[in-house]
Amino acid sequence: MSRPSLSAPACQTVPWILLSVYSACCLAVWTTDQWLHEWDSSIYVLAGQALADGAGYTYLGEPLFLRPPGFSWLLSLFVDGSTERFGFLNQLVMCFAATSAVAVYLCLLPNSGPWIAVAISLLTGTCTIFTGNFNWIVAEFPFLTLLFLSIWILDRSTTRSRRWWLWSLCGAILLATAIHLRTAGLVLLPAILLLGVRAERGWQRLRILLPIAVVVLLALPWLIHAHREAAVSERPTDQRLLFDYTTAMWHVDSGDPGSPHLSMKQWLGRIRGNGRLLGEQLARVVVGSKSLWAAFFVGAFVLIGFAVKVRWNVSLLDGVAVWYTLLLLVYFSYHPRLVLPLVPCIYFYLMTAVMTVTRLFAARSQYTKLVPVVSGLTIALLLCLNLSMLPNRGLKQSELRTYELARWLRNNTPEDAVILCSQAPTLSILSGRRAYTYRFPRQRDLISKYNVDYVVVCRDTDPDLQTQARERERSHHRVAGCVVVELR
Repeated sequence: MSRPSLSAPACQTVPWILLSVYSACCLAVWTTDQWLHEWDSSIYVLAGQALADGAGYTYLGEPLFLRPPGFSWLLSLFVDGSTERFGFLNQLVMCFAATSAVAVYLCLLPNSGPWIAVAISLLTGTCTIFTGNFNWIVAEFPFLTLLFLSIWILDRSTTRSRRWWLWSLCGAILLATAIHLRTAGLVLLPAILLLGVRAERGWQRLRILLPIAVVVLLALPWLIHAHREAAVSERPTDQRLLFDYTTAMWHVDSGDPGSPHLSMKQWLGRIRGNGRLLGEQLARVVVGSKSLWAAFFVGAFVLIGFAVKVRWNVSLLDGVAVWYTLLLLVYFSYHPRLVLPLVPCIYFYLMTAVMTVTRLFAARSQYTKLVPVVSGLTIALLLCLNLSMLPNRGLKQSELRTYELARWLRNNTPEDAVILCSQAPTLSILSGRRAYTYRFPRQRDLISKYNVDYVVVCRDTDPDLQTQARERERSHHRVAGCVVVELR
């Protein structure tokens, strides 16, 4: 891919000005003071509160081993049990949204030049998958920042003859930190291995062992700890959808390690389903449509761009794109935010294909300015499409009802009351009460097991649980579209 000279002053300053403007928008325009609560966000916050209180990395008094503790540890530095702090936590998350765009720019800069790199970073930072995570207190943006910074630095280590080990060590530490935010960062290890074997010669191939060894050594304590805690934890779990990632990947019931393993038919069905959803999601991100033709068009251009790129120059980012795509295809569930690490790759390969096809036409027509004109127009159209779909995110009606329900529980129940409900972690934070969920009914009598005082009954509450609550009812109250049953 041709690129302008980096010595031009505009190439050195304009991209950083654009990234600064984007960062300012993240913090001053797109940050809200409201907590956009959901299950994972609530677990992160509760685990962070437990760490801040000296209770360890726990949830409901039990050790957490499903997700690494990095993000909850970061939150523990700022949480104080007050919902007024969520505005600040949103600002923290949005800071990482801004640094994610910078990390993408630095990662793409060596292979594409400053103009394409900054264009792709801005396209990534304004696409619907990215902006859909604005103000969510989840680990995606910190993980994305560290992941792409580690790719950038590890790629630099392969081009350095002097002090290559220092670059390699720094990249490995960043990657290990990313893995302590999301275990998915481990997909970078096979990419490092294959790229190093392919690129290096003779004894220099041993260079690749340094970052791999450092990452393994830094990640291994958590992996060993998680394995040990999983071995002695109650199974199946009735308070989480997943028992651990191994169970979710290989077993029929993601919360029960004792359930049967997936059959080949189930594996193929999972791959087909995830592949279809991935294609639709990427088509919607790029061209704003989930139609089959849009998915085919985007997929074809991305594959052309990938083929051109790896023939021209293979980088660590290409290995990550391959391995992470394979992970998404076999993953136990699909969620749009899981696709975030692939978005810069998609835009990069798409632009590579556009420039390659345009260059072929330009060679025949001898119109030398066709490539920059078409590339600029394509980027402008994609950016306008992204900006037209920026979310105007306020609280949904269901979220407002949750706040109302939590306020009632805080004002009308004892501080030591135990609640059984659907959105347990969210209600626990907002009401200040200990809350268990009945969303994963792998145990029969949750009321007796957790010595429940109040049951929040909604339209989707299991009929058997409603019957159990009614049999033990002392009184009931209608609040925010729910019935709160006080038990004897």
